[in-house]
Amino acid sequence: MTEIGAWRPGGRGQVSAIPLPAEAGRGLPLTLLATVARRAMFVIMACFGVVLSLVVVPSLLGYPALTVQGGSMGDSLPDGSLAITRWVAADEVETGDVIVIKHANATAVIHRVVTIEEQDGGFVVETKGDSNRTADPGYSVLNDRVAVHAYTIPYVGYAADFLRTPLGWTLFVLIPIGVLCFRTLRDIWSPEGRPPGEETRLAFLQAKARQRRVAILQAKASERRAELRRYLANRVRDSIRALEGRVNRVAAYARRTTRSTIDLEVAQKTPAAPTPTAAAPADPQAILEAVSEYYSVPVAAITGKSRAKHIAEVRQIGMYLLREDAELALKQIGLLLGHRRHATVIHGVQKITRALIMDPRLGAELTDIRESAS
Repeated sequence: MTEIGAWRPGGRGQVSAIPLPAEAGRGLPLTLLATVARRAMFVIMACFGVVLSLVVVPSLLGYPALTVQGGSMGDSLPDGSLAITRWVAADEVETGDVIVIKHANATAVIHRVVTIEEQDGGFVVETKGDSNRTADPGYSVLNDRVAVHAYTIPYVGYAADFLRTPLGWTLFVLIPIGVLCFRTLRDIWSPEGRPPGEETRLAFLQAKARQRRVAILQAKASERRAELRRYLANRVRDSIRALEGRVNRVAAYARRTTRSTIDLEVAQKTPAAPTPTAAAPADPQAILEAVSEYYSVPVAAITGKSRAKHIAEVRQIGMYLLREDAELALKQIGLLLGHRRHATVIHGVQKITRALIMDPRLGAELTDIRESAS
């Protein structure tokens, strides 16, 4: 178990320790390495995404792209450049244009037109690379339309060629799409927003029984205790907070009726809570300031990048209250607390939810924080 120990300002004394589930610590070098690797991968994938768009978008608009290799065009079209072409009619080609032709071996070559003649309803052209001493062997016949060089994008041709390979397509197209789909489905089916299960509700009631001074939830026979807890657990399924409210109402009703022991009959006779009017969510900034004051941790540290254990645990309490009381979306909480990831916020909320079941003292401290924030 790990603990949060802090000093309350205003002379309130030492805060009681909040037991939380233990976690495997992550060393700073490993964390730093993972962060650098994650960001480097993001930059690489972003660059390849730009390259992919430079290849796909022009092609969709009728501008085929090809990579320049061989050095035959010299500085006009350097090796590794991405040449973007446009389709024109054969009778629009002029001497000096750089066009794409195919040789007998089906190799595409992009060279400059040296001569052009009309012959038998078509056009016969002679081409030559700017760095070559002699013209290309043979002549090329242009019958329909021709890909003419439009503009050049330096240095990205080889990356474009890699993206066209099965490996490149898999690494930078299929895998990112798969990861995006997985994270979307995980967010949809995440248990974070689901009501607590029966086992969780019963565990909370058992902890509540140990906490209270009166004989709350403690009928004389164990079978009757189990029956009472099961009854309360099945009456409230929405959240632990709503279940705690139901238990408090049962205890208050027992005190008003001078019952020293609460049994199933008392629980059944306890009036239901009045239907509340829609209350405005708590102010997120007020919550952060209340958490900061209670644990003597500056707001800047809670929203900052520090991974110190006591700050991280206080930050998780802030996550829980921002989710439960301010009713912020998980992404909003992540942005408010220093651009933290969706999964980090889910983990923090779940951790405090489990801690509330194990240690009722945490619930009392959250009550103090809520009163301070209101």
